[in-house]
Amino acid sequence: MRRYLIIIVFLTLTIQCYSQKENRWLIKKENGNLGYIDSLGNEVFSGKFDMLNENYTCGLALFRKGSKYGYLDINGNIIFKTNKYWGQFSENLLPVEEKGRFYYLNIHGQKALELSKLEFPKGMQINQVYNFYSGLALVKLKDVFSEDLLYGFINKNGQWAIKPVFHHATSFMEGVSYVIKEKKSYFMNNRGELFTQLVDKNAGITQEGESDLFDHSEGITLIYPKDSVTYINRKGERICSRMFQRANEFSDGMAAIQLNDKWGFCDTTGNIVIQPQYYVRSNFREGLAPVSLEVKENGYAFNSYFIEGFIDKTGKTVIPFQPNVSFGGFKNGLTKGRRFILENKLYTGKYELFYMRKDGKKVWSEIVKQ
Repeated sequence: MRRYLIIIVFLTLTIQCYSQKENRWLIKKENGNLGYIDSLGNEVFSGKFDMLNENYTCGLALFRKGSKYGYLDINGNIIFKTNKYWGQFSENLLPVEEKGRFYYLNIHGQKALELSKLEFPKGMQINQVYNFYSGLALVKLKDVFSEDLLYGFINKNGQWAIKPVFHHATSFMEGVSYVIKEKKSYFMNNRGELFTQLVDKNAGITQEGESDLFDHSEGITLIYPKDSVTYINRKGERICSRMFQRANEFSDGMAAIQLNDKWGFCDTTGNIVIQPQYYVRSNFREGLAPVSLEVKENGYAFNSYFIEGFIDKTGKTVIPFQPNVSFGGFKNGLTKGRRFILENKLYTGKYELFYMRKDGKKVWSEIVKQ
């Protein structure tokens, strides 16, 4: 049985984003409890949660117990509870919709910003409000009769900072929003200035579902022309001539790109600096990236398995490759890992969840059931 099937099942669980400011990492205990450790591997708290968010944002982590949601501080104290899922904080504010009313809560669970007096074009009403980024929050309006949409941005006083004149817009990423106005697409700064007109109507920029975010990082945007992927800069210029099967956003000056079903890395000039040869879609964080290689026992593909380790930006192995493991990226000097426990080459349903430093030493581990 090919062991890579075991690894693939868990890949989506291992590419995680960890808290940088609060120094907390999510753990799961053998008894099923969820909680956090600090950067030294000390358990801060754990409890019977049905869901506990991977990340702290603005000093709070979202949890669910039964039908109730709420937010914990970094020591596990409940700050406030809610009856429904409201998402995560950003810039100390949380967007909320309740019985057709839209407002923002502060980190104490108190109403901090009402939108009841916000004026908008006749026949329009608020359809959705989003998180604050760069001091501004995207607001989506819908016509009550035609269902036409308009987008604008409010400031933290609940007033229009950029009026709703766009037929599409995204939240600001690194001070840049992607907008469509009068059937033309642009990059816009947070002063409302359209600084780059993009060549095509939508420039190949896509979004998933109802997300307000787009794939923009380190000054570069992913675009998806003709079932492929490439990059443009803030001037709308392609930074490389190559087209890729899939690709990641830039992180730590590098981006994972896929060619011929294998993953490598390019730099911000579009040059491929680490040739595609790996099987894990990952990012560089703190100078290292987790990657996976296939090992064929006795040269036979049907009897192959995968090993995973960390490389630096030159492609040099820094943390040795191991079988039956899966890693996340480093944050604050720690990476989250899973070692899948096998018997007679078959997965037992148990794995070791652990956190590891860059020298390969584990600071916390626990054997848990899938």
